[in-house]
Amino acid sequence: MSQSETTAVRLKLASHWLGLTLIVLVAATWPLWTTGRELPTLPAFALLVLVPGWVDLVLLAGLTLAALRLACFGSGMVWAVGLLGALMLLDQLRWQAWAWHALLACVVLCSGPVQWRLTVLRAITIAVYAYSAIAKLDYTFATTLGQQFLEVLLSTIGLDLAALPARVCTALALFFPVAEFVAAILLVFSKTKVIGVIVAVIMHIGLAILLSPIALDHSVGVVLWNLLFAALTILLFAPQGWLVVVADEELTFVNDRRPLLPLVVAGLIGVVAPALGLIGLWDPCPSWALYAPVRERAEVLVAKNAYDELPGSLRDASPGRTEQVGLVDLDLDRWCLQQTGAPLYPGQRVTIALANHLVEQTGMTNEMRVVVRSAASRWTGERKSRTISSAGDLRKLAARSWLNTRPRM
Repeated sequence: MSQSETTAVRLKLASHWLGLTLIVLVAATWPLWTTGRELPTLPAFALLVLVPGWVDLVLLAGLTLAALRLACFGSGMVWAVGLLGALMLLDQLRWQAWAWHALLACVVLCSGPVQWRLTVLRAITIAVYAYSAIAKLDYTFATTLGQQFLEVLLSTIGLDLAALPARVCTALALFFPVAEFVAAILLVFSKTKVIGVIVAVIMHIGLAILLSPIALDHSVGVVLWNLLFAALTILLFAPQGWLVVVADEELTFVNDRRPLLPLVVAGLIGVVAPALGLIGLWDPCPSWALYAPVRERAEVLVAKNAYDELPGSLRDASPGRTEQVGLVDLDLDRWCLQQTGAPLYPGQRVTIALANHLVEQTGMTNEMRVVVRSAASRWTGERKSRTISSAGDLRKLAARSWLNTRPRM
């Protein structure tokens, strides 16, 4: 095949991949895309608070049909962009990294010149690896989640993490982001792309095992996205001989006359804007800060005498332990995972919004405490923290966000 034919094949297969990804991951996290659960939906803008829940179901049905069309025929990207984008606007909890990536991939595949589409898709893929690695190259990851990864990895080869010196364990935990960054660098250069693909695939398979029910038992969607992203990396970067040859008539989907601006915008959002996330000026998931605990966070505690006023599903998800005298630590992460099948959106904004919702729903005034913690120091892991102890102060804190912090009615 010629270079242009190879490009067309890659883009065609990427379109099928995108449809399959949407089907698999939306199915794995289907409660996230509906309403009626005790965990509220949180629209991106205040005007969307009034949108009724049945709209989500209509959009979800449309997205399912568009994804099926993509998976089977490789067409219908414009519909997928509109429907997925609308569903994400109706709930910030849907701003999962895979959803952002799928949205950007849809935009790229339906706009701009053919060769540009492939170039931008590759650039976004490399950016995911690079920014994800940089976000985890810090003390916090190396001493928390990195240690969990390392413990599981060492146990599979019969080694005990506790038997190693602490400094050695910290250094070894950084192996994960370093491998991710190496994969990104190798994928940049034509002479090393094959090695980069191999490194990336091995890394994804390893992560899928680490995060699976047989190990750390994280979200099923996260495990599936690792496998699907490995497949995308193969489609975009593997040598021509690795690709499945499709019939010539299937390559007619390519059209050079499509508008360029959407592709440029998608490239800027997927490749350039995440750099702002490194200094806290861009949201975590579109910054590709995957498994990175360094960002700012908030913890919610409630007085034991008001605990029974909380939603039943939240009480079931919370461990019920006493962090301080008379206060119970609420496990919002587990609540979100049980209610939606997806992890809670990282960062302070969503946690503060949920805390404010619980205060208003239960009529609490001074029974809830929200501990707001700054981003951790990359070198020491230290955070600055302050405690919000009144409903009025919590409302003021929630109102500071330029994105909406009020759930839908």
